[in-house]
Amino acid sequence: MKKIIALLVIAAGLFLYSCEEAITLENCEKYNTGTFIVLNTTGYTVTVDVDDISERTLRNGGQTTYSDVVAGSHRMYINLGDGWQYKTQSLAACETLTYTWYLSNSKSTDNLRLDISIDGVVIETISDFEIAEK
Repeated sequence: MKKIIALLVIAAGLFLYSCEEAITLENCEKYNTGTFIVLNTTGYTVTVDVDDISERTLRNGGQTTYSDVVAGSHRMYINLGDGWQYKTQSLAACETLTYTWYLSNSKSTDNLRLDISIDGVVIETISDFEIAEK
């Protein structure tokens, strides 16, 4: 009888073990990274950068993606041709933030605007930026 009970306990344990779900983490969860997508709708060619990762020139209507950026606080830079400006932004793991740069009027840093969106929904519009020496 003891042998039968022992075999039943072992069989139940094996059954329960085989039914466990394997937890698979996305790479962004494993490596604590997110993504910035940058769109230029200013009407002009601009230069953008995220934390000095890679300066990129975007023509009007252009887009670039900074993938696998470590989650945390980052500076999003833009240069309209008259000096660098930036906005500090926090990025969470697995988050994709889209930055859409535009001008509210003429080509002037006073008219520069930035919409930050997640999944196509604008979460913040910014018009006040820091000046940067790069």
